[in-house]
Amino acid sequence: MDRTDVPALIVNDAAGKGRVVFLPADLDRQYARTNNPDHATILSNIVRWLAGDTMPVTVEGPGLWDVNLYKQPGRFVLHIGNLNPATTHPPIEEFFPIGPLRIRVALDIDTPGREAKLLVAECQVPVRKDRGWLEFEIPSITMHEAVVIS
Repeated sequence: MDRTDVPALIVNDAAGKGRVVFLPADLDRQYARTNNPDHATILSNIVRWLAGDTMPVTVEGPGLWDVNLYKQPGRFVLHIGNLNPATTHPPIEEFFPIGPLRIRVALDIDTPGREAKLLVAECQVPVRKDRGWLEFEIPSITMHEAVVIS
């Protein structure tokens, strides 16, 4: 393979000033067009590296999902959308469930983390606290799930 001096990814960790990544490629658009899982891995690893230890939520498990965490007085609301149908390109004929998903949410002083209610599945799931994190599992998500953590 020929060597090149053209950088594919440039990263900088300036102590006390933050982290910067320059990716001179349109991997996000390419991923949307081709669904190449390597593109998703590179993009998600960049985000995790940039965030360092400040990620307030982690999700592990099979499938492709969109995660949004919202803070409200005394609770968090976590929305998880199943993106697997999006990989088949429209029109979508069928949703394929994802899961189980293992969730970890960083607790704060205002949120005790005693329970996690799944609003779409209409049930509570067992929770476990571990060094400032609340951990729980969502068995399956067909289209989306909203979790209230209080």
